[in-house]
Amino acid sequence: MPESIRVLIVDDNSDARGFLERLFTFEEAYQVIAEAEDGQEAIDLVRVHLPHIVVMDLNMPNMDGITACGVIKKEWPATQVILMSVQDDAGPIRDAIENGASAFLIKPVDPEDLLDLMHRAYTAYKAAAA
Repeated sequence: MPESIRVLIVDDNSDARGFLERLFTFEEAYQVIAEAEDGQEAIDLVRVHLPHIVVMDLNMPNMDGITACGVIKKEWPATQVILMSVQDDAGPIRDAIENGASAFLIKPVDPEDLLDLMHRAYTAYKAAAA
């Protein structure tokens, strides 16, 4: 049996977390291992659960997604981070990539685009962890 792809969902909006959780529930390959409401909680949960992929919002209280992404990539380089935001200007996108994000999606997220990026992120995780 193939390994389940462990996913951490991070968003301060409970509806957004619920949408992502439902999306991944319909896909057998993915296992949502935890959910967080801000970047600091995400870091704490990555430390405990060691997800393959973190799907994270950009703008959150306490610690934003870009800062959390930088910490996660420094501590766990193989972990892939997909950042999402309603902002579509170049600054946050550039900052996300500079901090190690695998991808940046504009909300509302197209489920097919996200699942395609998840597949690519897992492939990158396996290569980085090898």
